[in-house]
Amino acid sequence: MKRIVYITILAGLWLRGHAQTLYLSGTGSDHTVNWDFLCTGGQNAGKWTTIPVPGNWELQGFGAYNYGLDKDTLKAREQGLYRYRFIVPEDWNGKTVKIVFEGSMTDTRVSINGRVAGPIHQGAFYRFSYDITPLLRYGRQNLLEVTVSKVSANRSVNQAERHGDFWVFGGIYRPVYLQAFPVQHIDHVAIDAGGDGALRAELRLAGLRLAGPGGREGATGAPGADSVRAQVFTLDGRPVGGSFTARVTNDTLVRLQTVVPGILPWSPEAPQLYQLRCTLLGHGQTLHVTERRFGFRTIELRPEDGIYVNGVKIKFKGICRHSFWPTTGRATSKALSIEDVELMKEMNMNAVRMSHYPPDDHFLDVCDSLGLFVLDELTGWHHAYDTEVGSRLVREMIDRDVNHPSVVLWDNGNEGGFNFDLDPLFDRLDIQHRPLIHPWAVFRHTDTQHYINYDYGSGTGLHGHDVTFPTEFLHALYDGGGGAGLQDYWEWMWNDPLSAGGFIWDFSDEAVVRTDRNGELDTDGDHAPDGVLGPYREKEGSFYAIKAVWTPVVMGRKEVTPSFDGRLTVENRYFYTNLNRCSYRWTLKRLGGPWAVPAAQGPSTAPAAAPPAGAADSLSGVAPAPPTGAADSLSGVAPAPPTGAAADSLSGVVPAPPAGAATDSLSGVAAAPDVRPGDKGVLDLGLPANWNQYDVLYLTIRDAFGRELYTWSWPLRLPEAIAERVASMPVGAPQAAARQAAAPQAVARQAASPVATQANAATAATNAAVRLATTDTTYEVTTGPLHLTFNRASARLTGVRNAQGTIPFGQGPLLCDTTDVGFKGMDTHYTGDSLVLEATFEKKSDCQTLRWTVCPSGWVKLDVAYFPEAYTTDYMGISFSYPEAKVKGVRWMGEGPYRVWKNRMKGTTLGLWDKAYNNTVTGQGNPVYPEFKGYYANLYWVRLLTDGQPVTIVCASRDVFLRLYTPAWPAHAYNTAPPFPVGDISFMHAIPPIGTKSQKAENMGPSGHQNMYYDYGKSPAYAKRVTLFFNFSGE
Repeated sequence: MKRIVYITILAGLWLRGHAQTLYLSGTGSDHTVNWDFLCTGGQNAGKWTTIPVPGNWELQGFGAYNYGLDKDTLKAREQGLYRYRFIVPEDWNGKTVKIVFEGSMTDTRVSINGRVAGPIHQGAFYRFSYDITPLLRYGRQNLLEVTVSKVSANRSVNQAERHGDFWVFGGIYRPVYLQAFPVQHIDHVAIDAGGDGALRAELRLAGLRLAGPGGREGATGAPGADSVRAQVFTLDGRPVGGSFTARVTNDTLVRLQTVVPGILPWSPEAPQLYQLRCTLLGHGQTLHVTERRFGFRTIELRPEDGIYVNGVKIKFKGICRHSFWPTTGRATSKALSIEDVELMKEMNMNAVRMSHYPPDDHFLDVCDSLGLFVLDELTGWHHAYDTEVGSRLVREMIDRDVNHPSVVLWDNGNEGGFNFDLDPLFDRLDIQHRPLIHPWAVFRHTDTQHYINYDYGSGTGLHGHDVTFPTEFLHALYDGGGGAGLQDYWEWMWNDPLSAGGFIWDFSDEAVVRTDRNGELDTDGDHAPDGVLGPYREKEGSFYAIKAVWTPVVMGRKEVTPSFDGRLTVENRYFYTNLNRCSYRWTLKRLGGPWAVPAAQGPSTAPAAAPPAGAADSLSGVAPAPPTGAADSLSGVAPAPPTGAAADSLSGVVPAPPAGAATDSLSGVAAAPDVRPGDKGVLDLGLPANWNQYDVLYLTIRDAFGRELYTWSWPLRLPEAIAERVASMPVGAPQAAARQAAAPQAVARQAASPVATQANAATAATNAAVRLATTDTTYEVTTGPLHLTFNRASARLTGVRNAQGTIPFGQGPLLCDTTDVGFKGMDTHYTGDSLVLEATFEKKSDCQTLRWTVCPSGWVKLDVAYFPEAYTTDYMGISFSYPEAKVKGVRWMGEGPYRVWKNRMKGTTLGLWDKAYNNTVTGQGNPVYPEFKGYYANLYWVRLLTDGQPVTIVCASRDVFLRLYTPAWPAHAYNTAPPFPVGDISFMHAIPPIGTKSQKAENMGPSGHQNMYYDYGKSPAYAKRVTLFFNFSGE
């Protein structure tokens, strides 16, 4: 079989003294190379075949799957035997050649042409290399043989890496390549570049030989190395400052230092990068040139104060991330790294914790370029490496990652997996002396305890004296945690000077494709569906809630009233950026009605299809352009506004209409306010005089790179006005389009009562009168083709029928939290042409008013006033029934497209939404997002789409939640299955919060408490009230 190898020259140039790189494997999961392979156990064992490298062999149909929490007796112990033939260029003879493995799980034995390259490497997540210069045949074919043992022979390695709450795999899952250097070369460069321009570097030299009077001399007879010269460049090649040099002595460690004027410091908000070019010289001749990308950045931990970057106190808005993709396991690609960092930036995050191991180097490159703080972690889930192995792995991690400006802290293990003997190594090996933490512990003036309750601590946490930032909090199992409770936690953290923020657990569900189960997605039950994203990066509701809470531009609470002057209070929660760097676009929009043809009046809710197996290479990695020199290799454009942001309708400026006229949509740009970090100011939108002729005001703010921070929405019309507009039109109008065209004229009649307007419209349409018939148990009401049945013993609607047949809607209203309503009887009377059926109740009963009004127009009005059963309650509202099996979808005006919980109210947008039915269990199987079932905020109207006749319901009351059915829950939901009331379709004044895997909602902050409402002795003035209009025409 013909082999193809890829040769690249570092820095992209074939220049004297530059190292050369030859990839033996592919460069990532999206570009692999087949090697010969034999697996000793499990699937497809005992036969030579081929396998793509890099990759985890389980995902390629070999061996056996295990989760880290499996018992040792159940864990597979197979080995993978790899072979690959390659040709080394003949002109590499006389150079130093190394073979480099970016990562291999786990114990790795390497041979070249039958000779062992070096000691077996133990540790799965670390770059390691061997000098194979004497083992190669130059200009001829060579044989690479690698034996990988999935389970290490070292018990501490298994305890640290493979006894954890994550999937454990086997295989060469990161790239393998050769590097050729001049014999005398710079082996390693470590840079400490401060935010003030001070720079020092330590260079480790190799291959130096003592020479005669001329100084040093290499084995090839080249001049002996005598100095090193360094120069800072921008990434596009412009020199910054002057060059600086140091002499080479007998020591192989060379130190250089300088101060570079006029630099731009690195931060997540402005990730400015530079290049340091180091040249090894001998008698003025270039021996070796190497370059390292870096940023000027100073990190300080000030005890009993906070974490400072470039002299500015910061707070982490972070998340924990595994290196993972469902079809490739731990094998990833740069495209996936870009995708993931973009998603974090889209959530307005500024930090990521590497859990629980160092990531791919390209992930850190992307964090450098696009701007994220990184916590880089030595593996140790609950157990630590022994000192011998751990010491080597600490060096490998720091050697690889030391120059990344994004890396601001080191983590020595996790949740007790700390080897304290390794702590001094971090201090000694890191030229920058970054702070070291023990995640989950109180250590070195930091408190990083996990899953702390809101307001936790007595002499500890934020009630103690250490800088506090939980390295895991708000565990996002299923639909819990994540954005739920975050508003409470974040305000607590933001306003406490000892808080340095925190890291949500975690980024995405770890659902792996099981090649041994016909491609089933497996999360190992409740162990791995912990993300705010699905396994293929599907966005859950918490994604947008986090985006809303962590936006660096915070809007003051505002009720838009007729006196609104277009001015909004804004707070700048950036750390380095003035708000005058952002752009501000407002949009006024008039929304359509229930019968309008669905259009772009809110973002599309169509879920992203899961990529097919092996589709990681389809990830686009589109990124906004960073500052000059920050990411010249990561070109792209600003991503489209996300689902849920109402951005579909916000693009483009609509020409101003004539005075007094109103279009369906009008947009404009507001002047950016001058508000410094930490300050508050005023944003003047400069709205037109006719702004109040629209239904919704949207405001989209984008950062300096064009990335959307958030889109806010404010209602300009209350539900009563929208109900007047919709319910003023007679049922049975022949054209839905005509109905929509009539809407603007209906606005002028908003002062009239809905019932009177309906009656007038009905008379014009010559509808039949409303007729009443009575039986022993029911009231039978008919108007035109509509026939309604009401139970005389409860006043509940029990039957709906029209000319097209029966509509199985009814069995309500039922109070959600009680069945004892003190019902006494019913009265009937006519008001004009409309029939009123009104229940009477005991004076102190929970239900105070239940009144049906059947209009000759065909609209049916319901007024309910009630009290919750108790002062504290999970929910309040009224319910009806409709068979779930008949539902095909829903269209509504309100907040969407995601459901909400009491402690996760942010992240939705007021608009028109269409959603097909799904029975998604968040984090399970092949989910479709947004979920269909749940609670939806700020309802105006809803149209239930069924396999029979649709039902339209208009809500004329403020602050009403729509409840759509009851979600299915996983087997072990912990605290993530909030209660739901009786019935199927509900109209609620209060809904429950949601908890996390380990925390009850009540311990997650004020919004996680039960709803509280005092009825003042059943005083009618304090009753909760809701008014609904029903359309049972079947349109």
